[in-house]
Amino acid sequence: AQATVNLREAHYWRGRSAQDDRNYAEAANAYRAALRVDPVHAESLCNLCFVLTMSEDYTAAIAAGRAAIAARPEY
Repeated sequence: AQATVNLREAHYWRGRSAQDDRNYAEAANAYRAALRVDPVHAESLCNLCFVLTMSEDYTAAIAAGRAAIAARPEY
């Protein structure tokens, strides 16, 4: 279980780094990798929504945003 969390976090933080660099395509890939490990990781879903919005992929951004809300409504 801890190895799964560590792998998810590694992908998540790779996404955050790419997002900070405004490399939205790389960030999206990293968040999607985190979500393959943990499909309901709200932070990855929320940030995926953001980078997809910045990439003007609004349909996918809406889907990620809805998934983030479903995963953790209070987030």
